[in-house]
Amino acid sequence: MEVTLDQIKNMAVRLCKKTIYYFNSDGIYCSVSIDDYENGKADFLKNVYCFGKSDYAIRYYFLRDSNINIFIKAISQLNVGNTFAEFERIYDSTEFVKHEKPQGLDRFIAKIDRPIFSRIPENTNTKTFDYIHVDVFMVSEDVLPNRDEFIKQNKKKILQKVLEKIGKSYQFQRYGVPINILKVSLITLIKNKGIVRIVFEVKNAPPWL
Repeated sequence: MEVTLDQIKNMAVRLCKKTIYYFNSDGIYCSVSIDDYENGKADFLKNVYCFGKSDYAIRYYFLRDSNINIFIKAISQLNVGNTFAEFERIYDSTEFVKHEKPQGLDRFIAKIDRPIFSRIPENTNTKTFDYIHVDVFMVSEDVLPNRDEFIKQNKKKILQKVLEKIGKSYQFQRYGVPINILKVSLITLIKNKGIVRIVFEVKNAPPWL
């Protein structure tokens, strides 16, 4: 382990559930609540940043990029009262498993929102639906340049993923109808938000009429 106690004593090393954790000068792992910190009971702490009302963060500027993930994983295993020597032991035995980034289309879809089912005013049968609305959130243009063109080229694949999401939803399964009764009614791109809004409708006459 490359970090020493002298480097991080009285420095915030973890922030969790409105509690700041740190090693004191004796190398004992301690904690202080955000409320106590705001009331000046831990003004000796370093490395605490406030970017809004009661919104705090810490920065691991004392670590190299290759160590930060192991450090965070190891520090989360400590209990208040543990020593820095115990932390060193945990750190040295901690392995960080790097998760591979999703490939292909999955890499650029940030989220497929929950399907929303609706009925036209004339349809009073609460056991049916007429439309399904789904928002697909794409990653930012910093990650995906030419996002609009990418969406156009991958429209069919995006639709397939949305249909899979609908088919797995509990609400759709309650209706007891096949997924192939749906057809695309509208696709809208909300450019400033990177959202593909898709509306499906029931093909022909609904099977329940």
